[in-house]
Amino acid sequence: MRPLFRALACALPLMAAPAGAGFATAADITAEQSALVYDLLKPVMTAVPPSGTDPAIFGKAISILKEEHLAGQGSRPHFTEKGILDRYGKALFLGARTPQFAGDIGHIRDLVEKGDRPALEQSLRDLWAKADRAPPDTKALDPVIKSLYGAKGEEPEETVHRSIDKPGYRVEIAHARAGGKMQVDVTTKNPDGTDRDRTSFQGVTETAPTPDGQELQRRIRLDQTCTSTPETDAATVEGLNGDWTSGAGETWTVTQQDGKITLTEKRAHGRPLEYTGTYRLGQVAAAHPITEAGDMGENLPMQVRQQLTTKHISFRIALDFCSSAPSALKGTWSSQHVTYDGMFFQVSRIHDPYDLSLNLSRAGEKVAQGAAQDEIP
Repeated sequence: MRPLFRALACALPLMAAPAGAGFATAADITAEQSALVYDLLKPVMTAVPPSGTDPAIFGKAISILKEEHLAGQGSRPHFTEKGILDRYGKALFLGARTPQFAGDIGHIRDLVEKGDRPALEQSLRDLWAKADRAPPDTKALDPVIKSLYGAKGEEPEETVHRSIDKPGYRVEIAHARAGGKMQVDVTTKNPDGTDRDRTSFQGVTETAPTPDGQELQRRIRLDQTCTSTPETDAATVEGLNGDWTSGAGETWTVTQQDGKITLTEKRAHGRPLEYTGTYRLGQVAAAHPITEAGDMGENLPMQVRQQLTTKHISFRIALDFCSSAPSALKGTWSSQHVTYDGMFFQVSRIHDPYDLSLNLSRAGEKVAQGAAQDEIP
């Protein structure tokens, strides 16, 4: 299996559920997903709506989430991932001292999953100092970082989607493990079935020690909450135009005309990639059809890339534009793994999408962002 990377990937998106995903009920949501949704929504379970949101729309969304037993639970659903602390402790050669550095290891795990190589190197140096080890040079860090990626798993994990669709509303949950993000959207409908408004809860992954300090657990920290309507779309769409910058330093130019949004990614190597799509209820959803081998990373053999140009697949982005944070576009960039024969390079399977974090800021402003995919070992 090989990731279908671009030559200079910058990050990824939370997209609509892939074909065949089907609809869910609260009972279909796993214990892990329930626990993470609890983390995401707990900060907004108050009488005061978040700043910048429409109180009526927000309140309606909370009522729907409670009705679906996704919010308002008395305590966090029990879920523990086994063996994570031990695997990372072995990769870091910490031995019996591993529990002593559980908090640091949790942060390192988050950086590994996000692919933030510069921040990961610094965190490893900080850990070495705490452990009274000599500070390593960059070359000495390479085998350690490779071991950490081995503890995580070689390939980015596919995004998990759940959707609850009922008369009057739709709830969508997307857990982008590879991008370290989770999003819950509540969309209410008009009597004719069209979408009326959307409330979006977006969070980022943080790995923390369990209360006894003997294991790590994944948590979600709420990053932003937005409410959107067709009226707010009309008022904010002009603000999308212009140049934006990713955390990896790439420039994206956004233009819109007659309801169509175009985002052009200017890469350091290769032709610019043009994504076209829509801006609806505060979200930009756009795709770039893969039609040239140069659209993909050179880590894939040319024979494989040439086959993929005929498979009608696309890179996709999903970015949320919050009127309360007009200088940021936050979301994900989506790609897929591909399985092919190592001798004859024949593609046998294209896998479900995975999403990486993509945050854009107005040119000249900084937004925290993971490293480019070509920096990942």
